[in-house]
Amino acid sequence: MSTGRSKRSLRALLFWPHLVAGVGVGAIIGLMACTGCALAFQQQLLDWADRGARATLNTTGPALPPEQLLAAAQKAANGEPVLSWTQRRQGPVEVSTARRTLLVEPSTGRVIQAPSTRWRSAFEKVRAWHRWLGREGPQRAMGRAITGVANALFLFLAVSGLFLWWPRQWRWKTVRQALWFRRGLKGRARDWNWHNTLGVWSLPALVVLSATGLVLSYPWASNLVYRAAGEAPPRSSPRRPRGPSARSPQRLPALSAILASAEAATPDWEELTIRLDGGKGGGGGSLRIAITSQEGWPRFAPLRLTLDASGQVLAREAYADLSAGRRARLWLRFLHTGEALGGGGQLYAALASLAAAVLAWTGMALALRRIARWRRRVAVSPPVEATASPATPPARPGRTA
Repeated sequence: MSTGRSKRSLRALLFWPHLVAGVGVGAIIGLMACTGCALAFQQQLLDWADRGARATLNTTGPALPPEQLLAAAQKAANGEPVLSWTQRRQGPVEVSTARRTLLVEPSTGRVIQAPSTRWRSAFEKVRAWHRWLGREGPQRAMGRAITGVANALFLFLAVSGLFLWWPRQWRWKTVRQALWFRRGLKGRARDWNWHNTLGVWSLPALVVLSATGLVLSYPWASNLVYRAAGEAPPRSSPRRPRGPSARSPQRLPALSAILASAEAATPDWEELTIRLDGGKGGGGGSLRIAITSQEGWPRFAPLRLTLDASGQVLAREAYADLSAGRRARLWLRFLHTGEALGGGGQLYAALASLAAAVLAWTGMALALRRIARWRRRVAVSPPVEATASPATPPARPGRTA
């Protein structure tokens, strides 16, 4: 008896915070869920958008020196600073600036703008809404703070929702109503069924997405990952402005020696990406290269090389070289998007994000219906009449008038 009462009291204790938190951040959670779903297959959609343009470029025959290709891309970009150079074994070279992505034909140096440039711009806007509610400049800090709070409350909603969903009696007839969609329902019954069914099936992904989002949102949560692995958290360095200064021309590095060193370090390479933002390549600074190989695992953790302008390797950082804390932090980063588990993980994350948007909608609809019922009860309930004192007090027992 006492156990049943304690469960009912705990359920009542969790219900109202669950309802208030859902109403308070439901709209923001719905927005983050929709934008997260749109970002789930970003790279695949970009590759799909560029597939036709890549097929028109000739990738056979001897390739021109990479310096010549890079200069042709910079000229086609109207002098815009080049941010990255991506080279694959098969296909054109991809050069990215802040505003566009260019495809360069290796054998001739012919440059075309990638059709995915508009897609990339659209994804940047979607990402801005997902992270900062579309804020720009100094206002991003406020947007990040709001989405961080919403993400933390979403984790609470997921965990408390499991307890509220938990059937009081584990009978198949009772459990079935909260495990699958029922036909013919309308209004509150339909919203309740959808809210419970989608919640229970997407719960594992929602807990992972919200917990990893918490790590990405707050430095203290990220530092907790390192401390749990028995390591000191890395010191955060101030962010440098992206791209070289607009007042000085970009100094492009000599890519031939750099690419030769990178290819020698990983003979089975599939893709090389060189970061060129900062314009330090020709001035004695270092360059960082990410190399994806056929045998590399996990796929989201490429080999990273740091080289000087002459192509000499200064540092080599493979996944096996990372500490336990950095490995865990890397896994959490790509579990948030589902990429850590491949295409299946991305699909599950996208469906869970879509389910989260429906959960936000049905949860707010159930809360508004509850508020409407409460207001109707208040409106129809009779007012409490005050008891008026009689003009003449009643006679005391034993006394006569």
